[in-house]
Amino acid sequence: MMEKNMRRVILLSLILAIFLVGFEDLDLVRFTVINKSGVELGIRLEDKKEEILYYLTVPTGDREYPTEKTFTIKRGEYNMVVY
Repeated sequence: MMEKNMRRVILLSLILAIFLVGFEDLDLVRFTVINKSGVELGIRLEDKKEEILYYLTVPTGDREYPTEKTFTIKRGEYNMVVY
């Protein structure tokens, strides 16, 4: 019985290690937008070095009730255009 539990622990540890090694290359950051403009926002982020393009939308918010939205994106230097 003890041997079976030990095998499970080792197997789960190996699976977790494989996932962690696979995600090591991902360098992600949180990008938070607070919309107080009174209109819906469209935000385009473009990283020319790695050819990454994001188009993000943030619902309408105002000064009294701002809308906050958080996105997870790859770390980099982006050109930003707000629509």
